[in-house]
Amino acid sequence: MPRYVLIALNSPTRGDGDEAEYNDWYNRTHKADLLKVDGSRSVRRFKAILRNRIDEDYVSITEIDAANPDAVMQQLAERASEITEKMDRTSSVFILAEELDTTI
Repeated sequence: MPRYVLIALNSPTRGDGDEAEYNDWYNRTHKADLLKVDGSRSVRRFKAILRNRIDEDYVSITEIDAANPDAVMQQLAERASEITEKMDRTSSVFILAEELDTTI
């Protein structure tokens, strides 16, 4: 079965207390939603400490085993519909990448 990683880069809005509320939502709600996607194996989060042409503060990596990437994206859209207003959607980006065959 093909294996994918969903890599999301985003940041909270810049108001007073927004980062704490953003992290609470991500850890309590969004991570659980990502894990409900069929084939989802793990969700890991990181905070950027060095950057090169990327301004986002946080990185999320979701590992997914799935036969159909379109179905993965459909499930993500359905489960991620309740996005906190404390996430800066103007610069948030993601990539869904398929693992390459590593056999020699």
